[in-house]
Amino acid sequence: DAYVSLAKKEQPYANFYASIENDGFALVTLLRGKALNYEPNYMRLVVPQNYFNLNKSTVEALVSAVDFEATLKIVLDSYYAKYFAKAQTPEETIAAAEKAFKKAVVQHAKSSAISETFNVGSPLAFLTQKETEVYNLTVLSLGVDAAMKPDEIRNQLLI
Repeated sequence: DAYVSLAKKEQPYANFYASIENDGFALVTLLRGKALNYEPNYMRLVVPQNYFNLNKSTVEALVSAVDFEATLKIVLDSYYAKYFAKAQTPEETIAAAEKAFKKAVVQHAKSSAISETFNVGSPLAFLTQKETEVYNLTVLSLGVDAAMKPDEIRNQLLI
């Protein structure tokens, strides 16, 4: 709704952020629901009804899929396939996808911070970079506190 209420000339600057947040949430939620064997009707209620790079038939196919593997196969044929890679467990697959979505948003914010002056893209890029800083600082402090190895901590960082 907030995206639609933006001025038409501002929407292209917010499109990437909104599409990743909205569609990424829908895909990850549906995969998580399938991994936990949630009822399809419940998942229909949970996922957003507006999409950017997904269509209703794809979302319905995801909701109606038999299990996690069938759902993942549909996702791997979607626009967002590049954010997903099959891991050893469904939980690892979902976690890797969430991290890939976050990294994509951070990369977009970094690359567009200078070119997007005087439009909605500037504050979105700034907020994304600050969220990433907070996330990385939290990972560092928790990793040091838990006496994790530097490589383990580095693997958890977004950048």
